[in-house]
Amino acid sequence: MNYSKTVILDCYTDEPSGYGVRPYLGTHQIHLAQALSYKKETFSYLTIDDLRYANGEKETENTNIRTLNTTKNADDALDIVTNAETIYIIMGCFVEYKYFSCEPPSIEEVYEFLRNAKARKILFYVLGVESNICANYPSTKLAQIIDQICIGNTYRFVLENSSSENFLLPNYNLLDTISSQPVHIIEQLKFPILAEIETGTGCNTPTCSYCIEAKRHIRPTYREPDSIIKQIKALYKSGVRHFRLGRQPNFFHYQYNSTEKLNKLLSGIRETCPAIQTLHIDNVNMNSVVEPHGREFVKLVTKYCTDGNVAPFGIESFDDNVRRATHIFGYSDKIMKAIEIVNEYGSEIGANGFPKLLPGINLMHGLPGQTNNTHFVNMAFLEKIYRNNLQTHRLFYRYMTPAEGIISFKETKDLDYYNKCKKEIMDSFVIPMQNRVYPIGRQLNGFREVVFENGNSFLRTLGTCSIKIMVENKKLIPYNMYNIRVIGTIEPKLLKGEIIKEKDNE
Repeated sequence: MNYSKTVILDCYTDEPSGYGVRPYLGTHQIHLAQALSYKKETFSYLTIDDLRYANGEKETENTNIRTLNTTKNADDALDIVTNAETIYIIMGCFVEYKYFSCEPPSIEEVYEFLRNAKARKILFYVLGVESNICANYPSTKLAQIIDQICIGNTYRFVLENSSSENFLLPNYNLLDTISSQPVHIIEQLKFPILAEIETGTGCNTPTCSYCIEAKRHIRPTYREPDSIIKQIKALYKSGVRHFRLGRQPNFFHYQYNSTEKLNKLLSGIRETCPAIQTLHIDNVNMNSVVEPHGREFVKLVTKYCTDGNVAPFGIESFDDNVRRATHIFGYSDKIMKAIEIVNEYGSEIGANGFPKLLPGINLMHGLPGQTNNTHFVNMAFLEKIYRNNLQTHRLFYRYMTPAEGIISFKETKDLDYYNKCKKEIMDSFVIPMQNRVYPIGRQLNGFREVVFENGNSFLRTLGTCSIKIMVENKKLIPYNMYNIRVIGTIEPKLLKGEIIKEKDNE
């Protein structure tokens, strides 16, 4: 059998400004595929799940999320790797996290699968800073078999004649050149994906001491609406119906706060791709929401994007002492105003049963400047949000992570205190808010992802930070379409529901 000499091995990516863990197909993967298409170079696309499956790790009664995301190439995955001449490995996850339907590999696992492969191995590590990747990489076995590391943009590495290993800065003229190229990954997939689309690079407030953007110092640069629409159209022609406009730290700074260009982008996407099923956004800086253009941005997003959308606010802490110590731009008085503005236009219930656009809250434990009072300040602000009848889509509370993506707790009692704070936030705010946003009796439509565990099915929509729903005593089919009625709350980020309607895979 003739196998492609070039292989893209997707080991998944999770960056502060971009997502490539299933059901997402990340920007790095998409851009690499288009760059290879531009060069008329065929390739086989594999996930780490394919290699696990081909190596004998199979499905069990419960869903095995380590092999759920196999492609059409799964049966031949080991042979494809053996016969390859070039393997592009895409990986880099920011947090140690249990994902709903996917498990990124460890460095050691990637090594075991590739150690006997004779191909040239190129590692695209997406969390790199200049010429460095995670601190422990040089001492790993994987480092011994990698021929070259690329930091930054995959398409630049493939298409530019340069010996540089640092391609952190974008080349949007070059990206525009390849944006209409086919994404031949899509035809090799078994299941639908949510395509992550890059709208820009760089942060307009790159001061936060813990963030990779502060270390990279990339000036905010944005893609033109026509270039983004061109790329979405190429994916749409291949059958993709779910998109997120991401890969930037602040969507509300798009084209330097241009409402005209945002309108051109969003309206153009809907006109060009009329059967689109998901159009969501990613990170939003709450400071931009309260600026003069912010209200107009909210209006445009609610008008053109699909229901269940979220504007994730990287608040990190409501404590202004912490915000000053970590150089987080803006103080807590603006946070309440930003949440109010998003609620004013986004809390309306859309056709799918979800609010159109709600703020998401990100809080971080262990930041410089944190004291015992910080938790009380956070709780007071959360209580005020709830008391003022506002709504939030979800809340993430996690431990501070270094830019390279390694979590390390200082000591046992620190972990105990973190868990205590998290439980209080979940019990006192997250569960009551969840009941407000998803009341019993509400019909929610469009659930696609399915994970089966211990006799029950757990479902999510293909969207940003989707709420999970458990349906008891049913084994549902992954990626069929399900409409569900809410019948209760189980725990944070998990509702209980019953099936109203099922459609075959679309």
